[in-house]
Amino acid sequence: MSGDVLTIAGLRLSRGAREILKGVYLTARRGEIVALMGLSGGGKTTVLRSIAALEPFDEGSIDVDGFRLAPGPLSRESRLAPLRRKVALVFQQHGLFEHLDALHNVTLAPVHVLGTPREEAEEKAIALLSALGVSHRTGALPRQLSGGEAQRVAIARALAVGPRSS
Repeated sequence: MSGDVLTIAGLRLSRGAREILKGVYLTARRGEIVALMGLSGGGKTTVLRSIAALEPFDEGSIDVDGFRLAPGPLSRESRLAPLRRKVALVFQQHGLFEHLDALHNVTLAPVHVLGTPREEAEEKAIALLSALGVSHRTGALPRQLSGGEAQRVAIARALAVGPRSS
């Protein structure tokens, strides 16, 4: 199992009497691309939010590259720092900060959460934006970006905190 980067075993989550997740099992190996598919309202986002420790769950376990999440209340944010370096989400609605340009959206977490020097964070951000084909939009506010450009900036923002891609 040394190649497994994500293991979900028996994940269950209820909201009141409504069972949202009914025993989810999933294993993903490093470098593997996995599609989580299902009907609208089927729990896909809830699974992803649980993996990122944004949603508590009732039963089961989640292991993200050696970081184990258990049922019950979410851990304090300070204890989640190792997970935050391994997991990043980009939702359909990009969630960029409207008052920050693309470059500052990408550098915000590395500078203010991880303590990366601003110059280093900007250098990495520009490289990510360039790799995603939007380096020419570093000074644009989210409302000035097309939907696709905004998604690519959000992807750069997710990658800027350092989750491994392989």
